[in-house]
Amino acid sequence: MKSDTPRAAPAVLNTASQLCGLLHATNAKLIGPWDRVLRQYGLDFAGYAALLALYERSPISEGDLSLRLQFDPFTFEDALADLERCRLISRSGSTEAGDRLVAPSGKAFDLQPDLLDIAGRLANDFSFAEADAQQLMGQLRRLSLAITNTALDHLDVTREHA
Repeated sequence: MKSDTPRAAPAVLNTASQLCGLLHATNAKLIGPWDRVLRQYGLDFAGYAALLALYERSPISEGDLSLRLQFDPFTFEDALADLERCRLISRSGSTEAGDRLVAPSGKAFDLQPDLLDIAGRLANDFSFAEADAQQLMGQLRRLSLAITNTALDHLDVTREHA
């Protein structure tokens, strides 16, 4: 018979003791300030990340862009639709996989100085030593590589449908 009396969860089920809980909380603290500032430009962090990737390489297929940024393609579609609505990207043509090609618009390139200013201001707000930031980024890259192609890799849906 089940009891309705609440019981304490085992310590291992505490989000503060699990890597996923700590990463989620840290992600929210890092991305939150970006989202607040980026909203002034009609962007969210996913759209900002897409623009950065498109500044580096374009045109690129929708599938390759979502995989490069580690976004689930089904939810990333919303970010691309928002960028298209704001006239920051154009989508055209089609790849063999059926994806459209994505490229930044002139308006997106006009936005670069503002995005550079935002990145500088937010970097200063985090008061994180450069050496510590580089060490953390290295650790996160290693973690990402360790997870790739395991049961923890949510992007297997991308590879199956790309």
